[in-house]
Amino acid sequence: MFKNKIFLALIPAFIAVFSFGFLLGGQKVSTVNAQTECTVDRAMLHRLYNAIFHRPLDAGADFHIGKNLETVLTDLENSDEHVEYSGLFTAAKALEEAKRTRQLSANDEEAYRKIIDSALSHVSAWAETLPQQAIDNAVVG
Repeated sequence: MFKNKIFLALIPAFIAVFSFGFLLGGQKVSTVNAQTECTVDRAMLHRLYNAIFHRPLDAGADFHIGKNLETVLTDLENSDEHVEYSGLFTAAKALEEAKRTRQLSANDEEAYRKIIDSALSHVSAWAETLPQQAIDNAVVG
């Protein structure tokens, strides 16, 4: 009986301490301020090209060094190279999704493959206009 009274008396004390700590801690909120502007250096640009284009930097890539990351990403996303590769990727993903979600007839699968071939021919035709790339260096080091 005595233990029950002590227990019941301690409950409001715990609630008061918890509430006080919660309110006091809530006033001292630590915030992390991210860098407002990230400038692209050569190492970051190299990583961006590898991640987006899967190739080394070309001679014109240095144009981006010293620019804001947001600007560089926008430039890369809107580049002809990215647009062309995105079309091929989208076509291949469409076939993959179609195969995963339903049974395709041979004619349906052939239609998807023609779309992929068309996207691939666009990339191939566009790639002819690129400056010479050191792809061998990217593959063999």
